[in-house]
Amino acid sequence: EHVFDSGGHEDHTAFHHFESKPELCQSALSNTGFISAILFMWTVTCFKELRATQRLVQAFSSLPALPPGAASADMVCEDSPFAESSGINELICLSLRARFTLWFIIFLPKIGIVTFLTYTGGVWLTATASFADLILN
Repeated sequence: EHVFDSGGHEDHTAFHHFESKPELCQSALSNTGFISAILFMWTVTCFKELRATQRLVQAFSSLPALPPGAASADMVCEDSPFAESSGINELICLSLRARFTLWFIIFLPKIGIVTFLTYTGGVWLTATASFADLILN
């Protein structure tokens, strides 16, 4: 059955008798306010993770460079006031190799994953056929 005339305009009478009308009206995209709210919540969640990564980058970037000639073990202070009570060591500086490793092993993959999930999650949510499936996703 066709619900459009030859000019491409909707035929209201044909739509009333369209046998797939209930499934079409239950599509998640039929309610733009609802799908917009779901996509907004998904995007905010992803940006929250991106902001946490940015704060982590900022924290590590604020550490001074390891002085020339110092050993890599000197990046960690074991005599910190926090170390005695809880067994936590304090990172006081970073070598160039450590910064490079942090960027390429932790920060860049994390940023890439969040970006990829933001996009694919949005596509996945908009492709969901019904409201129940959208809420479950």
